[in-house]
Amino acid sequence: MAQIKRAISPSSSTGERTEGVGLYAYNVWSNEEDSTSQQEMIQSLSQPTELNDGDPPFPDKVPPHDPSWKSEDTGYLLGHWTGEDTTLSGHIVTVSSASQSYTTTVDGNRLFVLCNVPSGDYTLEIEGTALQDVLTIEANTITRIMI
Repeated sequence: MAQIKRAISPSSSTGERTEGVGLYAYNVWSNEEDSTSQQEMIQSLSQPTELNDGDPPFPDKVPPHDPSWKSEDTGYLLGHWTGEDTTLSGHIVTVSSASQSYTTTVDGNRLFVLCNVPSGDYTLEIEGTALQDVLTIEANTITRIMI
């Protein structure tokens, strides 16, 4: 909580504030020092609790962004490599159709994401593998694949 409050407080030299913070968990909750539960910590981000001395860092709800700028004919791809090869971090993922192709990179958790891909049928290939799969991207939909 103290780290978050430091990150969002005004700069001592300019008085400016950061535009936001990114919170990340390594999928393991460990707080052996004071046995705070994960739910208690999450609640303390937006509600007064003992953990934040009654002053949560994010007390106001943020309205969703206006999505009108997005094309109605695009979708999203969320992929997770579950194969035996655990060294794919940094490898290129290519999704291509007859007229266009899109690329992204496999991250350290073996995940990859493509956003705003026009609807249609695509061939998926991952550099360094023999994988060649066909998938369909649908408008306003997240296509999830585990390979």
